[in-house]
Amino acid sequence: AVHDGSLTMMNMSQPSHLAGVLADPLFQGRGLLERMTWIFPEPRIGYRETGSGRDIPDNIRERHESTIHRMLPDAETAGRIPRTPIHIMGEGRRILDEFEAWLEPQFRPDGELYEIRGWATRLPTLVAKVSCLWHIYDHHSAAADDDGWSTSAKSPVPDVVAAEWVSRAVQWATEYVIPMGRKVWIDLLGAKREEFIAKQVLKCFAKLQVYCLTSRDILREVRSLNRETLNVALQILEERNYIKLWTETPTRGGRSTEFIELHPLCELEGLAK
Repeated sequence: AVHDGSLTMMNMSQPSHLAGVLADPLFQGRGLLERMTWIFPEPRIGYRETGSGRDIPDNIRERHESTIHRMLPDAETAGRIPRTPIHIMGEGRRILDEFEAWLEPQFRPDGELYEIRGWATRLPTLVAKVSCLWHIYDHHSAAADDDGWSTSAKSPVPDVVAAEWVSRAVQWATEYVIPMGRKVWIDLLGAKREEFIAKQVLKCFAKLQVYCLTSRDILREVRSLNRETLNVALQILEERNYIKLWTETPTRGGRSTEFIELHPLCELEGLAK
């Protein structure tokens, strides 16, 4: 059994590969991808500093290393240090509550974050975690300025997060994280998801070895699709001349049937790849 387990993941990927993962129905709605903080900055090619000027200054690197060193437990006490809760209270809690209240209406169908609500609803938790981390880092950073690499007199981290760090975390989430999330989940994923779904539809023809299917046939074969997403895929394929759509209505009334006819020059074996 694993007690008090935690997992931290840092993934770096090319945009095209990331879009493919996000578009895969197997990863959607499971909560893993929605728990990640997506950073997708603009490329700096053409504007990068070259030569020695791009190196991190020695004083910044040394201060960061000594701070991290102070944050880690000593070899003698590792595993025996009791966990100390850190709280967001008072002014910090008020700032966090206001952030949650500002977010909530934006998850409604007419809200700006409705399309990415599965990811955005976790932003208050992200703000709480980041403000705690900054609070801890700031405490040890100040100590490192005084004592350098010494760990002989580690002082305990205050158990209440300073409101300043909650406020800064809210600002970071509002001005940076949310725009990055929209860029990944809407701009990057949108086109790739439509392309992915269209390929799933084409694979149905290859799997069943036929050149004509109904909409119901495809929905039965691809369980992750619904009527709305199928319509988007069919529109893309029709615009690219992969398929022809036509509807047949029974002469005695009843529900009409939509047929999807594959272009006769398409090779079924090639569609399966």
